[in-house]
Amino acid sequence: MTTPRRRTPAKPKDGTVTDDNTQRAIGRLEGQMQEVISLLKSQDQRSSDSRARMHEAQEKTAREVHDLSGRVGKVEGAVANMDPVFQRVGSLMERSKGILMVLAIIWLFMGGLILEGVKWIGQLVAKAVMGGP
Repeated sequence: MTTPRRRTPAKPKDGTVTDDNTQRAIGRLEGQMQEVISLLKSQDQRSSDSRARMHEAQEKTAREVHDLSGRVGKVEGAVANMDPVFQRVGSLMERSKGILMVLAIIWLFMGGLILEGVKWIGQLVAKAVMGGP
């Protein structure tokens, strides 16, 4: 806001201010005060509107957090109910690792037996073909 240049009221030659000049100065001051008052009112209205929007956004966020906390509680409950299942699956996996280890050892042992059997049959065939004791 720019203020107009103020002029001092004209003084009569004897140094006193006339009533007419005083009234004009008061009128100018009243006009400027009305401008300031209207600017303050509009600024106050904008501030009130801004605060209302901010409070509305905060309330919306609070509602969303409240809704999310309920959903998180449900998820936590479901996970707590599933904990015994997870423990059971973990123990079964440990058992299956042990069983697979035993099967691998048996498989290796059987593979060794099969190789020894093939080797023995090969030696028998070689003796029969080559002729030997």
